[in-house]
Amino acid sequence: MKKIVLIVNAASLIMSLQGGETKNLSPAAEKSYLSSFYDQVTSSFTQFNSVYSSLTQQLEDTASYFLGSAGSKLRVQPQSPLKVEEGKNISLAEKKFLSAWERNNARKKSLEEILSIKKLDRPLKIGLSVTGGGFRAMILTGGYMAALEEWGVLAWISHIAALSGSTWFLIPWMMSQLSVHRYQTKIAQKIQDGTLSISSSILQRADMDLVSFWQKVIWPKIAVGQPVGWVDWYGGLLSYLLFHEKGTVVQGSQWYDHHFSDLASIVEKGLGPLPLCASISMHKDTAGNARYNWYEFTPFDVRNLTLGLSVPMSAFGSNFNKGLQTSMAPEQSLGFFLGMFGSALAINFADATRIFFDEAEKKEEASYLEAMQSHAVRTLLAELKKIYPKFFYNRYMAAQVPNPFFGMSTPLSNWLTGRKLLTFLDAGPDANIPILSLMQRERELDVIIVADSSSDADTGQEAKKMINTLIQEGFDYKRVDTGSSNSLHFYKTSDSRDPRIIYLNFFIENQQQKIDNDKELSIFAKQHKLDTFNISACINSGACNTFNFNYTPEEFEQLSSLGSLAIMVYKDAIAKFIAQEFGKAEE
Repeated sequence: MKKIVLIVNAASLIMSLQGGETKNLSPAAEKSYLSSFYDQVTSSFTQFNSVYSSLTQQLEDTASYFLGSAGSKLRVQPQSPLKVEEGKNISLAEKKFLSAWERNNARKKSLEEILSIKKLDRPLKIGLSVTGGGFRAMILTGGYMAALEEWGVLAWISHIAALSGSTWFLIPWMMSQLSVHRYQTKIAQKIQDGTLSISSSILQRADMDLVSFWQKVIWPKIAVGQPVGWVDWYGGLLSYLLFHEKGTVVQGSQWYDHHFSDLASIVEKGLGPLPLCASISMHKDTAGNARYNWYEFTPFDVRNLTLGLSVPMSAFGSNFNKGLQTSMAPEQSLGFFLGMFGSALAINFADATRIFFDEAEKKEEASYLEAMQSHAVRTLLAELKKIYPKFFYNRYMAAQVPNPFFGMSTPLSNWLTGRKLLTFLDAGPDANIPILSLMQRERELDVIIVADSSSDADTGQEAKKMINTLIQEGFDYKRVDTGSSNSLHFYKTSDSRDPRIIYLNFFIENQQQKIDNDKELSIFAKQHKLDTFNISACINSGACNTFNFNYTPEEFEQLSSLGSLAIMVYKDAIAKFIAQEFGKAEE
């Protein structure tokens, strides 16, 4: 805990300066402030180095003590070693899922009827992309999906790509096998009775059973030599909040007993969409250039989208050499993945420099003083990088897993094939819209709906970043609507095989006017107290901040309902766009 406090203290110092605390200082006072700031950060790093080294040694000593007896029993040589699969084709398991999903859809209400389209050119396949943003994203994602379910479109969504906070809704909802509406009711009850709240007393709750968590989750990882870190405990806490027995939505097992692969039995029957959860890992390519590689996690496998390499989900965490599994290890807990997907705090200071300072200096609306402050902090971090390069680049809160590509031959870089461990973190710091998974050609998606929960969605920054990413991947996407709205966009390419993209967010333009002009929306807004809810004020006050994990029942209802309202407001325009692209609307 002391380790985390030290990191947060250092981060707080940087963010306080970036937040403008020097705006009214004289040049001399500002110089003094910067000098004091530098001394405080240096002191924090020195303390952190001492504490981190001590904790690391204690963990290694504990592992060494037990590995002699239990380790040999748990490290099992596989009789039929699993292997790394090469190529960007989808797995056989996913192909079976798609067949089952299409059979089930033949019995559903037709998409033509749902969208009021007379006839479609072909049966459409829809994908959904939901974004990060902590509990705000989790709650908004539920709102978006509740409205899509009520509309009937959710039943026609075959794949859902998610990252960070949206995975905290998607995965537990799928595990529950409930309708979105019923699952939302369960979540609302958990917030009402205080069991979805992180508080100082949470570790003292009798039903948390940390001893069993240690025995079932942490100890087996130590025994086989797998890294154990902050993500394991953070993910365990998230798993407890979402799955523990009181008000639970998953019956028959304890909160720490779930695995991502448990969803395979649900998905392979076509009873729901295939979840595509995202995480990133910094790799160096053959030219020595460092860049984030995007990884896709499904109940079936883990895939590096950049390199086109995949391993079975059950083997993620086992040791591999030259593409073959050399020893088996316990499957990672679902909590580990929930923690990894939402580990925004795992960014290092190199990431922070790029995200908070380099990009801030490029903003056209930034004042001269703001730009100078960003430059000053960036200069300070550059000095810290020289003095403490270890702290600048290391990711102390990130997930670490044995490298499945260890020892493989070219065309992979020596950097990648020579590393024993890979480090994973929340994909949001690179891009908050998970889109690449949905662009895989074999998934044959016709339409992708992007429901953005980013705190700055009203600026359109994440939408621009999404399109730039797709252009870098060779797609020529262009916006095809009037371009006047920041809340609803339509995109397409010159290739009819590429999916049309519909982007929307929760900052509904002229929201009150739209509500006043529509009786259904007016009733809905009044019922859920949206007439008194200002989302911008909620974000600015911190109540809807990415790092707020404690929502009141009223805040939950308003935020979730706002996501639903966005779908309700824009569904006619969405249906019209799909009709224009794939069919003819009824007259």
